[in-house]
Amino acid sequence: MATNQAVSNALARLGIGAVGAAYIGVWDGYAVTVRHSAPYYYLDFAVRLDRKDRALAKALRAELKSRLPGKLLGCVNNGDHITCTLTVDKKTPYADQFEAALNAIADALRKKNVAPAHTCAVCGKEHPDSLCLIGGYQPVHAACVNTMTETTKQAAEENQRKGSYLTGFIGGVIGVLVGLVPSLLSILLFDRIYTVLFALVPLCAMWGYRKLNGKRSTGSIVIIILLSLAGVVLLEFLAVTISFKQEYGMTLLPAMRYTLNYLFTSVGVGVMLQESLAELLFMAIGIFIAWHFLAHTNQGEISQANAIRHSLHPIYGSTDDPDWLEK
Repeated sequence: MATNQAVSNALARLGIGAVGAAYIGVWDGYAVTVRHSAPYYYLDFAVRLDRKDRALAKALRAELKSRLPGKLLGCVNNGDHITCTLTVDKKTPYADQFEAALNAIADALRKKNVAPAHTCAVCGKEHPDSLCLIGGYQPVHAACVNTMTETTKQAAEENQRKGSYLTGFIGGVIGVLVGLVPSLLSILLFDRIYTVLFALVPLCAMWGYRKLNGKRSTGSIVIIILLSLAGVVLLEFLAVTISFKQEYGMTLLPAMRYTLNYLFTSVGVGVMLQESLAELLFMAIGIFIAWHFLAHTNQGEISQANAIRHSLHPIYGSTDDPDWLEK
């Protein structure tokens, strides 16, 4: 597996420089991003396509497998990018391998009449004047990027000043209760718990936290995870309470008291832990689904906005020229 420094040097020789964890540049008129997730490399070519066009990705894979034998692992149409997954080896100079891959992908795209992206990645309008790393390296209007990043920073700074853990916690509690409703209904109507529904709990907790202007920080992530765990305990408590109520004909309050006494015994704790395993699993899935939004802290948003601005570079030339990205 190539070392980071060796890859950096190889790509730098090809005019593709490092920006954070990515490498960006222009190749044959296409804005290109190279990303590394060991042991694979992902080459993103900026285009503007219908992402539902799977036939194109299939045709590109067939074309590239003959051009890059043993190197190409996949080709995906992401709409604003064509992403090709590659491997490299230590026997051939890295620069030669990347150059061959970049040439093959660009030639295959030209052959399939897939032109370089020519509209702004932010507003979608013609005649972009800059290139910027937004998801991938793409043509943009500098004014659009500046407006977008400034708005993001202002919102993050506003939340930093006025966001509240208390109101966020209250919103999170409300969200957990809303997220438990489908599971509670499944117990009452079908006498069983559909654990897949528990993935809703952290999603609803995050929604409630954000709705009541909870401060977005590492602390907010901890609060939402703890509230989701509390939701597991609450659901188990309600499930056992309903079970006692139905089985022994108890009224609600005696059933709740009996449940409390039962759950504080070694048998009750063991049963609750055993019954909660599947719910914890789906809670983790819900957290995984929500993580992209959950992990967006104020500081992270500000840092990301600054990084986007740092990657902004002007285009020299006119978009009316087929080779405008190379100017």
